[in-house]
Amino acid sequence: MEGPRDPCTVAAEMRKVLQATGIAPPYILFGHSLGGLYQYAYAKLYPEEVVGLVLLDPTHPEHWSRMQHEAPAAAAILKGLRLTAFSATSRAEFDDQSRGLDRIDLKTPLNVPVRMLTRTRFPGIESGSFEAMVHSLERDWSCLLGGRCERKAVADSGHYIHQDRPEVVIAELRSLIAELTVAGK
Repeated sequence: MEGPRDPCTVAAEMRKVLQATGIAPPYILFGHSLGGLYQYAYAKLYPEEVVGLVLLDPTHPEHWSRMQHEAPAAAAILKGLRLTAFSATSRAEFDDQSRGLDRIDLKTPLNVPVRMLTRTRFPGIESGSFEAMVHSLERDWSCLLGGRCERKAVADSGHYIHQDRPEVVIAELRSLIAELTVAGK
């Protein structure tokens, strides 16, 4: 894709697609990894359209900057993968992941229920400093997402929680839908 690939731009593009297809709010947004950051940006930009979020091991707004300082070996591997294995779109999204976030208020937490599922397995190079950084960012997500966030570490899951433990993901989505139904949303 041409143009910027920052989270706010991607969220705005998603909104246009939803509008063009006639899918009206309110929305429960669902995102994995960098997609989690995109859904967070959408909820911050268009709060009146979002009633809940399900985030699977979401990329934190400070993920890349913190990784370079706190987990340099993992960052070096990711830089190599960026050059050799990422598509042009993936490279643009990777490069722009922390850009444009000044368009949203990161200080005020969201005011919708959120289910944040995080991994428990950190194999190979992901163990050690990278794992410590991720756990620190998970705690910070709780501040960004607010008091209505339920954070759950999913046993025996890696980064692809939806592949490793789909039954847990489905149960959390059902739980959120039930909560919203009771609340009349």
